[in-house]
Amino acid sequence: MAHGKEVHLDDNIQIGEEATDFGKKALGVGIVALVLGVIVGGGPFSKQFAASYLVAYMYVLALGLGLLWFVTIQHLTNAHWSVVVRRVAEILAANMPLLTLLALPVLVPIFTGHSEIYKWSDPSEVVQDHALEHKAGYLNTSFFFVRCVIYFSPSAPRRCSCSRSR
Repeated sequence: MAHGKEVHLDDNIQIGEEATDFGKKALGVGIVALVLGVIVGGGPFSKQFAASYLVAYMYVLALGLGLLWFVTIQHLTNAHWSVVVRRVAEILAANMPLLTLLALPVLVPIFTGHSEIYKWSDPSEVVQDHALEHKAGYLNTSFFFVRCVIYFSPSAPRRCSCSRSR
């Protein structure tokens, strides 16, 4: 490059202090908004709050998983054209551990049998509903737990080769 500093793929580029401060402020606003949502939504155990949280969580989870898939495909095909876009996708896909933590408001009611959304998590409801009895092999808390461990296991990002190619 004749007009500037040459940039290599192995350069360590870091964000400045302003971006860190912005991230902290955004986290604070998010926590305040979550608390207000819980209060306005009728509390953390109301059906409306549970349904709204589930929809919002699945939206963000779909984005994270889609970006993780995009990064995986770029690494598998050894695509060099997508380095700039891939870095952004890697940063956003790196939030999967946070999404695992944010899954707790959905998972805890299921495992305690007090879910407002999923009737199959309550054994007394399963006994009363003929359709749920036939689906009990798939819709039960133990099998749901196994699926959650597979989906959210700490080794999942490493299996998907989300690290930088060397």
